[in-house]
Amino acid sequence: MISLIGIGVDEGNISFNALKAIKDADVIIKDVNFKPSAFMFDYIMVKEVIGDDLGDNTSKIELAVSASREGKNIAFLSADYSNVHLSNLLINVSSKFKDVELKIYPAISSVDFAASILGAPFDDYAVIKLNNPLSPLSEIENKLETTAKSNLVLALYSPVGVVDEDIEFERFNLFKDIFKNIRGDTTLVAVVNSDADFKIIQLADLNEDMVQEDSLLVVGNSMTHLTEGYMVTGCEYLLENPFMQSSREFYEKYMNGESPRGIDEECEFLPCHEILETCDYCYCPFYPCADNLTGGVWIKEKNVWSCMACDWVHRKEVVEFIRPRIDSILNEVDDVKNKHEELLKIRRECLLNVKLE
Repeated sequence: MISLIGIGVDEGNISFNALKAIKDADVIIKDVNFKPSAFMFDYIMVKEVIGDDLGDNTSKIELAVSASREGKNIAFLSADYSNVHLSNLLINVSSKFKDVELKIYPAISSVDFAASILGAPFDDYAVIKLNNPLSPLSEIENKLETTAKSNLVLALYSPVGVVDEDIEFERFNLFKDIFKNIRGDTTLVAVVNSDADFKIIQLADLNEDMVQEDSLLVVGNSMTHLTEGYMVTGCEYLLENPFMQSSREFYEKYMNGESPRGIDEECEFLPCHEILETCDYCYCPFYPCADNLTGGVWIKEKNVWSCMACDWVHRKEVVEFIRPRIDSILNEVDDVKNKHEELLKIRRECLLNVKLE
C-alpha cells in the first residue's frame, strides 16, 4: 500500500486519517519540497526513511512503488497540493503494475491557506501552475487569457522559475501583461508566502522582487475589494429589506410612473452625492446590499447600513441597465421587499457587465 499524504502548508491542520496512515506505515518517503517541522519529525523519526538521496519526485515515486511491491506499507509525505500534482505522477508510475494499492489523503493546500489569511478572496476561481515545465508557453498564455476574460479569481502557483530559455520571470511578466490588458492596473492581487507573510496590492504595483518560487498569487476579479483589511470577492450577506415608509412612498410613485427620471431639479437635498447623474432610484431598490464594493458602509455604533458614500445607483449606465430588469419583476410595491434576493441578482449582473470610469 502506498499512502500519498498531503501535509500542506499548515501542518497543524493535518487530518486524523493522515496521521493514522503515517503511524501505520513501515517506510517514510518525503517529496523533494517537504521539510518536516518538529511536529512532524516526532512521527517520522521512529520510522524507516528512504529516498532522501534522490533529487526528483519521479525517482522517489518509483522507489515507493518498488518498496510497496516488496510488501512494505509506504507513507509518501508531500508538501501542499499532492492530491492534484503528485497523485498524477503516482498513478501513472504505479499503473504499470497490478499489485500496487494506492490511497490519497488530501491536505490544507496553499489555496485554502491563503484564503484563511486573506479573508474571503475566492468566489468561482481557477488554479494555474505558471511555471509547469511540461506546459509550453502557448498553453500558459491561453489559460491566462481565458481566465482573465472569464472574470474568475485566479490562484497562481509557482509564479517565478526557470522554464523557457533560462528566463526566470518570462511567464510572470506574461501574466502581468495579459491581466493588465484585460482587467486593468487596479486589479487587487495578494502575494502569500508559506510563512504566512502576505501583502495585498494593485496589479500595477506588483513587481519581481515581491514574489518567490513558492509564493501563491491570488488575483481578484471585478467583484474583489477590501473590507476591514480583508480581501473579499462578492457579498454573501443577505439582509432583509426593512422597507421604511419613505421608501414605500417613493416606490408607490415609481409604480405609478410619477417618480423622477434624470436629475430631480426640485429636490431640496441636491446635491446628495458626489457623483449624481440621475435620481431615478432616489431610494435604492437593493437596500441593504451590505456590500462595500460600491461604497456603502456600516454605521457600527448603530448597526445600520449607510449608502451615503455610494454613487453607483445614481450613474446613467447603471440605471439604463437595471431599470428594464427591475421593471420586469416589480408587479406591486411590496415586491421591493419580497423580491429582495431577485433584485440583488440584478445588482450583481450589473456589476459584472457595466464598467464605470
